[in-house]
Amino acid sequence: MDSAQSNALVRATLDDFSRFARRMELPLPLPLKMEHVARVEFSGEKGDCRLKLTNGYWLTRDLGRASGFFAPTSFYKRWFGEPFKPVDEYLGEWKMDEREAVELARRTIRKAGYTEQQFESSKAPEIKKPKQIGPYRIPRYLIEWRVWHPTMPATALALADIEVDADSRSIKYISLMTGIQVGKTNRVSLPDAKPVPYE
Repeated sequence: MDSAQSNALVRATLDDFSRFARRMELPLPLPLKMEHVARVEFSGEKGDCRLKLTNGYWLTRDLGRASGFFAPTSFYKRWFGEPFKPVDEYLGEWKMDEREAVELARRTIRKAGYTEQQFESSKAPEIKKPKQIGPYRIPRYLIEWRVWHPTMPATALALADIEVDADSRSIKYISLMTGIQVGKTNRVSLPDAKPVPYE
């Protein structure tokens, strides 16, 4: 792919990313323009890519639609080759318990334009958090939902990863990928669902 083709494909995805950023209320200049793009990496078809903005935010696109972002202050997500930030930037207080964090994650899935059925997010998620070492307290939750294929073991039909900053009560990282379609009657359709790749 030459530079002209690459630039054309980036422009075609910026509208999708702008709509997603607006729904997620991200601190980004909207609408997004080429001047806001610092780096782009394409993967797969349908304009799937990872796009870094000049303010350090990364936006992701998978399966033909905007699928997530991670802030420059994400604790759980860092792009390959980028340096770790000083631990002081992650320190804070636990101002949300697990129940509140899970509810924020569920609201975030809905805000992104998905339904609970697509990730089975009404069920209890897996929750991870950093262990406190001495005085170092990193108040972050990583909340994960997985939907497994009913007949293909270890094959995921849907993945949802959401990092909650319990100090600022905000989302620092979200990745939503699903092949599950939900009709107008909220009936889940699995036959056409495709397994989604792990990063």
